[in-house]
Amino acid sequence: MDKRQSNNQVGRKRKSKSCRKEKKWKCSNATKSHLFKEATFDSSSDENNVSCVKLSDSFKFTMSLDLKPSKSEIDEAIENELFNAEAPTLSEYSFKTVSDEEEDELHNSVVDEFKDESVLDESSVIVSVDSNRVEKNEKKHKVSQPRLENEFGKNVQYCYTSDGIVVVLDKNEIVYIHGLCLLSVLHGQVEILGHIMDKNSGEAKIYSPRGSALLFLKNVTESDVPAPNYLLNLKISTIKLTQHCAVVLCKQLNDSNISFIEKHISQQILQRCDENDHLPRITFHPQEGSWNLIKTDKSWEKIVDTITPHTKMMICGGKGVGKTTFLRYALNRLLMKFKKIRVIDLDPGQAEFTVPGCVSVIEITEPVFGVNYTHLQKAQRSILSNINIAYEPDKYIASIKELLLEKHFEEIPTLVNYMGYTHGMGLNILSAVIIHVQPTDILQISSRDSKKNYKSVLETDIVAEKAQLFVSNLKNLHYNLHQIESKCDENDGWTAEPRQLREMTILAYIREMINSDSVFKTNAPLCRISLNDVSITDLNGNEIPPAAVNACFVALCKQVAEMPIFECLGWGIIRGVDVINNFLVLLTSEKLQILDKVSHLVMGGGAALPPSIHMTPDEVTGPIPYVIEGVLMSFGQIPKRSRISAKK
Repeated sequence: MDKRQSNNQVGRKRKSKSCRKEKKWKCSNATKSHLFKEATFDSSSDENNVSCVKLSDSFKFTMSLDLKPSKSEIDEAIENELFNAEAPTLSEYSFKTVSDEEEDELHNSVVDEFKDESVLDESSVIVSVDSNRVEKNEKKHKVSQPRLENEFGKNVQYCYTSDGIVVVLDKNEIVYIHGLCLLSVLHGQVEILGHIMDKNSGEAKIYSPRGSALLFLKNVTESDVPAPNYLLNLKISTIKLTQHCAVVLCKQLNDSNISFIEKHISQQILQRCDENDHLPRITFHPQEGSWNLIKTDKSWEKIVDTITPHTKMMICGGKGVGKTTFLRYALNRLLMKFKKIRVIDLDPGQAEFTVPGCVSVIEITEPVFGVNYTHLQKAQRSILSNINIAYEPDKYIASIKELLLEKHFEEIPTLVNYMGYTHGMGLNILSAVIIHVQPTDILQISSRDSKKNYKSVLETDIVAEKAQLFVSNLKNLHYNLHQIESKCDENDGWTAEPRQLREMTILAYIREMINSDSVFKTNAPLCRISLNDVSITDLNGNEIPPAAVNACFVALCKQVAEMPIFECLGWGIIRGVDVINNFLVLLTSEKLQILDKVSHLVMGGGAALPPSIHMTPDEVTGPIPYVIEGVLMSFGQIPKRSRISAKK
């Protein structure tokens, strides 16, 4: 390679690095101080030096000040025909707390500040407000707002306030979101993945990270509230309310589990932001790159509305056809009618509410607005299973039989989550599971890509025939078969791989378990267990030497069948093994009443401690436990390691 080629490569690398920096979502303190300058005054006084300015129809927002107009100011606005007291929508006026010269200076400083920041967007408009004019300045780089695409987001207004981001959606409007936030509905009704929220619903935690299909907000308001009264409560004068509009507030959500996951993975799933920023980490209609979007269908609503307390619906289909999305949609919609819903999760590789490597029964009482690692819950009953059931299909089916032996299940609506194994023995295994589950309804989701689908429609005669490979005593089958088309065929964005989601789920569980940002510096209690009181085995019951499980993620189990089959009571990390004194030290959040029932520590099956746990030493000095010998300073900075590829 000659010198000219080498210089060209270096130049391309520098340019690429510069481009990546421009994509980061950040805002300096100086910029924020201009955008969110606060002002206070006595709203009951007539001496406030605040003038009222008429704005154009196309005006959206520049600054948001928490100001409440006094009575005399409202009267003055009405006299000057700047505000119609009888109008059903928000009037077009704003308040100015500085002189014209100060306003121009402030506007120029904001524009100059944004020229140097990477939050600028090419499609937005900076609006300069003056006492005598409203001036639109089209800039090449402008204040960051989401660009609106296709049929979505055309009639959406955004206002950045000191409390968060206020979003106004016109009737039937949809807006997709990327990020996380605390969402509350201030006005109207909004649907989020099947669940309808209003002002009485309280705050909901919304998670819409990269790697999964993005959530959307849809205005489903049916009745309107008089705007004049609502205007005084909202205290925002730069937003225009229309009939049947919906208003939501997105506030900052600080989730320690998400922070812990981000620290231990190499993939960026959320926007980066300043630690001192009070705004939520959220973007509306992200444009750069390809994104997967959640899309629902009216047929979903019709199917879910047929579910009763006696229904047991099994959701089937290939990988990536939207089974999990429909499960969450159905849960959220059903929770508007029922206090709790039972989920029988038969997908050990992509468990929705538990650590992977189990088939479980869980009762859900709250709607879910995110991916599986954001809403882990304690299972009512859980049986260990290998994530690759093709190795031992007989044992997988036996585990399901054991799981369903519980006779005290309350009669409530039940959804059965099944995996996407369609080829080879996939149809035979599914048919055997259907025989044991005895569903009242089966939902079969089909893709335009025939490689993802089962070779046959799941009619009762087909299921009975295919189940004979694993089941000898066939039972009578009677169920309603629903067939729908996949809504995921058009998605072409990056999707997190199953192993990546498993790692993030385990990381979320570990963070809740240790209640700390470091496994090595945790306040969680450590349990000392005699090696005579527990057996250390793999999934097949083969004994493992104690030293081999040191620093490993293990399942706390009791054996419930001869095969052997283990019921999982919880999880823990082996922090140390003393072979001489015959005991081990266990880090777990399970209570002593649960630990008294544990007879086996089981390792394997797919639930393993992510390697980044060891390779992120935090503030630990000296050797990293279980990894290297020597002092960290002699090696320099230890790089973070993870199985999640950073190349995508």
